[in-house]
Amino acid sequence: MGNVLVLSPHLGDAEIYCGGTMAKLIEGGSEIFLASFSYAQELLSLGFSRNAIKKESLEAADILGIPIDNLYRFDLEVREFPSVRQIILNNMELLRKDIRPGMVLLPSSSIIHQGYETIYKEGMRVFSEITLLGYENIWRDMGHSHMSTYVRLKESHIMKKMEAMKCYESQMKRNDNLPQKMAILAKLRGSQIKCQYAEIFENIRMVIV
Repeated sequence: MGNVLVLSPHLGDAEIYCGGTMAKLIEGGSEIFLASFSYAQELLSLGFSRNAIKKESLEAADILGIPIDNLYRFDLEVREFPSVRQIILNNMELLRKDIRPGMVLLPSSSIIHQGYETIYKEGMRVFSEITLLGYENIWRDMGHSHMSTYVRLKESHIMKKMEAMKCYESQMKRNDNLPQKMAILAKLRGSQIKCQYAEIFENIRMVIV
Protein backbone atom coordinates (compact mmCIF):
# COMPACT_ATOMS: atom_id res chain seq x y z
CA MET A 1 0.00 0.00 0.00
CA GLY A 2 3.02 2.34 0.11
CA ASN A 3 2.59 5.20 2.61
CA VAL A 4 -0.53 4.87 4.78
CA LEU A 5 -1.71 7.78 6.93
CA VAL A 6 -3.89 7.07 9.98
CA LEU A 7 -5.89 9.98 11.40
CA SER A 8 -6.62 9.60 15.12
CA PRO A 9 -8.78 12.20 16.90
CA HIS A 10 -7.03 11.47 20.22
CA LEU A 11 -3.90 9.63 21.29
CA GLY A 12 -4.77 5.93 21.53
CA ASP A 13 -7.81 5.90 19.20
CA ALA A 14 -5.97 4.41 16.23
CA GLU A 15 -4.56 1.53 18.27
CA ILE A 16 -8.04 0.68 19.56
CA TYR A 17 -9.93 0.81 16.27
CA CYS A 18 -7.41 -0.25 13.62
CA GLY A 19 -4.31 -1.45 15.50
CA GLY A 20 -4.48 -4.91 13.94
CA THR A 21 -4.66 -3.48 10.44
CA MET A 22 -1.68 -1.21 11.11
CA ALA A 23 0.32 -4.20 12.36
CA LYS A 24 -0.59 -6.18 9.22
CA LEU A 25 0.27 -3.33 6.84
CA ILE A 26 3.65 -2.80 8.48
CA GLU A 27 4.35 -6.53 8.28
CA GLY A 28 3.51 -6.37 4.57
CA GLY A 29 5.98 -3.56 3.89
CA SER A 30 3.80 -0.45 4.09
CA GLU A 31 5.01 2.59 6.01
CA ILE A 32 2.52 3.85 8.57
CA PHE A 33 2.26 7.51 9.55
CA LEU A 34 0.07 8.25 12.57
CA ALA A 35 -1.39 11.72 13.20
CA SER A 36 -3.17 12.35 16.53
CA PHE A 37 -4.98 15.64 17.02
CA SER A 38 -5.41 15.80 20.81
CA TYR A 39 -3.72 14.55 23.97
CA ALA A 40 -7.24 14.22 25.44
CA GLN A 41 -5.95 15.57 28.74
CA GLU A 42 -9.48 15.97 30.09
CA LEU A 43 -10.17 12.25 29.62
CA LEU A 44 -7.09 10.92 31.43
CA SER A 45 -7.50 8.99 34.67
CA LEU A 46 -6.61 10.88 37.85
CA GLY A 47 -2.91 10.94 38.61
CA PHE A 48 -1.74 10.82 34.98
CA SER A 49 -0.16 13.75 33.13
CA ARG A 50 0.08 14.80 29.52
CA ASN A 51 3.68 13.60 29.55
CA ALA A 52 2.51 10.17 30.72
CA ILE A 53 0.18 9.65 27.77
CA LYS A 54 2.85 10.94 25.37
CA LYS A 55 5.27 8.33 26.73
CA GLU A 56 2.57 5.63 26.49
CA SER A 57 1.91 6.53 22.85
CA LEU A 58 5.61 6.16 22.02
CA GLU A 59 5.65 2.71 23.63
CA ALA A 60 2.53 1.66 21.70
CA ALA A 61 3.98 2.87 18.40
CA ASP A 62 7.18 0.94 19.07
CA ILE A 63 5.20 -2.27 19.63
CA LEU A 64 3.35 -1.82 16.34
CA GLY A 65 6.55 -0.92 14.50
CA ILE A 66 5.83 2.76 13.75
CA PRO A 67 9.04 4.86 13.80
CA ILE A 68 9.03 7.92 16.05
CA ASP A 69 9.64 10.15 13.00
CA ASN A 70 6.30 8.93 11.58
CA LEU A 71 4.31 10.23 14.57
CA TYR A 72 2.56 13.60 14.32
CA ARG A 73 0.87 15.20 17.36
CA PHE A 74 -1.39 18.25 17.47
CA ASP A 75 -2.34 19.61 20.88
CA LEU A 76 -6.00 20.59 20.37
CA GLU A 77 -8.69 20.75 23.06
CA VAL A 78 -10.65 17.52 23.03
CA ARG A 79 -14.13 19.06 22.80
CA GLU A 80 -13.25 22.03 20.59
CA PHE A 81 -12.57 20.39 17.21
CA PRO A 82 -15.47 22.08 15.32
CA SER A 83 -14.27 25.53 16.39
CA VAL A 84 -10.71 24.84 15.16
CA ARG A 85 -11.78 23.13 11.94
CA GLN A 86 -9.56 25.38 9.81
CA ILE A 87 -6.48 24.56 11.90
CA ILE A 88 -7.21 20.84 11.50
CA LEU A 89 -7.65 21.25 7.75
CA ASN A 90 -4.37 23.20 7.47
CA ASN A 91 -2.50 20.52 9.40
CA MET A 92 -3.97 17.81 7.18
CA GLU A 93 -2.84 19.74 4.10
CA LEU A 94 0.70 19.72 5.48
CA LEU A 95 0.45 15.97 6.16
CA ARG A 96 -0.72 15.36 2.60
CA LYS A 97 2.23 17.24 1.12
CA ASP A 98 4.77 15.75 3.52
CA ILE A 99 3.65 12.11 3.41
CA ARG A 100 1.89 11.73 0.03
CA PRO A 101 -0.17 8.78 1.30
CA GLY A 102 -1.66 6.14 -0.97
CA MET A 103 -4.37 5.41 1.58
CA VAL A 104 -5.85 7.13 4.63
CA LEU A 105 -7.59 5.45 7.58
CA LEU A 106 -9.94 7.79 9.45
CA PRO A 107 -13.16 7.66 11.51
CA SER A 108 -16.19 6.32 9.63
CA SER A 109 -18.93 8.68 8.47
CA SER A 110 -21.51 7.36 10.96
CA ILE A 111 -19.62 8.00 14.20
CA ILE A 112 -21.64 10.52 16.20
CA HIS A 113 -19.01 12.47 18.12
CA GLN A 114 -17.91 16.02 17.34
CA GLY A 115 -14.20 15.16 17.36
CA TYR A 116 -14.53 12.12 15.11
CA GLU A 117 -16.99 13.90 12.81
CA THR A 118 -14.62 16.84 12.32
CA ILE A 119 -11.66 14.58 11.49
CA TYR A 120 -13.83 12.64 9.03
CA LYS A 121 -15.17 15.75 7.26
CA GLU A 122 -11.82 17.53 6.97
CA GLY A 123 -10.15 14.28 5.88
CA MET A 124 -12.71 13.96 3.09
CA ARG A 125 -11.90 17.48 1.92
CA VAL A 126 -8.11 17.18 2.00
CA PHE A 127 -7.63 13.62 0.75
CA SER A 128 -10.19 13.75 -2.05
CA GLU A 129 -8.13 11.85 -4.61
CA ILE A 130 -7.01 8.74 -2.72
CA THR A 131 -8.41 5.63 -1.02
CA LEU A 132 -10.21 6.37 2.25
CA LEU A 133 -11.32 3.69 4.72
CA GLY A 134 -13.37 4.56 7.80
CA TYR A 135 -12.64 2.54 10.93
CA GLU A 136 -15.33 1.23 13.25
CA ASN A 137 -16.10 2.64 16.70
CA ILE A 138 -18.87 0.45 18.13
CA TRP A 139 -19.53 2.83 21.04
CA ARG A 140 -20.18 5.86 18.84
CA ASP A 141 -21.30 4.31 15.54
CA MET A 142 -24.96 4.89 14.71
CA GLY A 143 -24.90 2.17 12.05
CA HIS A 144 -25.73 4.41 9.09
CA SER A 145 -22.56 3.61 7.18
CA HIS A 146 -22.07 0.58 5.00
CA MET A 147 -19.23 -1.24 6.74
CA SER A 148 -18.25 -3.59 3.95
CA THR A 149 -14.45 -3.78 3.80
CA TYR A 150 -12.81 -6.44 5.94
CA VAL A 151 -9.12 -6.83 6.70
CA ARG A 152 -8.17 -10.42 7.53
CA LEU A 153 -5.87 -10.58 10.55
CA LYS A 154 -3.69 -13.23 12.17
CA GLU A 155 -3.47 -13.83 15.89
CA SER A 156 -0.06 -12.13 15.89
CA HIS A 157 -1.66 -8.89 14.61
CA ILE A 158 -4.30 -8.97 17.36
CA MET A 159 -1.69 -9.70 20.01
CA LYS A 160 0.30 -6.64 18.90
CA LYS A 161 -2.86 -4.55 18.96
CA MET A 162 -3.69 -5.67 22.51
CA GLU A 163 -0.12 -5.07 23.66
CA ALA A 164 -0.17 -1.56 22.19
CA MET A 165 -3.50 -0.78 23.83
CA LYS A 166 -2.24 -1.94 27.22
CA CYS A 167 0.50 0.72 27.04
CA TYR A 168 -2.19 3.35 27.64
CA GLU A 169 -2.47 2.91 31.39
CA SER A 170 -3.78 6.48 31.69
CA GLN A 171 -6.84 5.45 29.68
CA MET A 172 -7.14 1.74 30.45
CA LYS A 173 -7.66 2.47 34.17
CA ARG A 174 -11.22 3.48 33.26
CA ASN A 175 -11.76 0.34 31.18
CA ASP A 176 -9.02 -2.16 31.90
CA ASN A 177 -10.67 -4.98 29.94
CA LEU A 178 -10.94 -2.96 26.72
CA PRO A 179 -8.11 -4.88 24.95
CA GLN A 180 -9.97 -8.14 25.60
CA LYS A 181 -13.24 -6.62 24.35
CA MET A 182 -11.56 -5.51 21.11
CA ALA A 183 -10.07 -8.99 20.63
CA ILE A 184 -13.57 -10.48 20.97
CA LEU A 185 -14.88 -7.96 18.42
CA ALA A 186 -12.05 -8.90 16.02
CA LYS A 187 -13.04 -12.56 16.44
CA LEU A 188 -16.66 -11.68 15.64
CA ARG A 189 -15.65 -9.74 12.53
CA GLY A 190 -13.44 -12.65 11.50
CA SER A 191 -16.32 -15.11 11.85
CA GLN A 192 -18.33 -13.00 9.39
CA ILE A 193 -15.79 -13.75 6.65
CA LYS A 194 -14.79 -17.21 7.89
CA CYS A 195 -11.35 -16.40 9.28
CA GLN A 196 -9.92 -16.15 12.78
CA TYR A 197 -9.78 -12.36 13.19
CA ALA A 198 -10.64 -9.24 11.19
CA GLU A 199 -11.24 -5.50 11.44
CA ILE A 200 -13.99 -3.85 9.44
CA PHE A 201 -14.02 -0.51 7.61
CA GLU A 202 -16.39 1.72 5.70
CA ASN A 203 -15.33 1.92 2.07
CA ILE A 204 -15.56 5.69 1.75
CA ARG A 205 -13.52 5.88 -1.45
CA MET A 206 -11.53 3.30 -3.35
CA VAL A 207 -8.97 4.48 -5.89
CA ILE A 208 -7.30 1.73 -7.94
CA VAL A 209 -4.04 2.84 -9.50
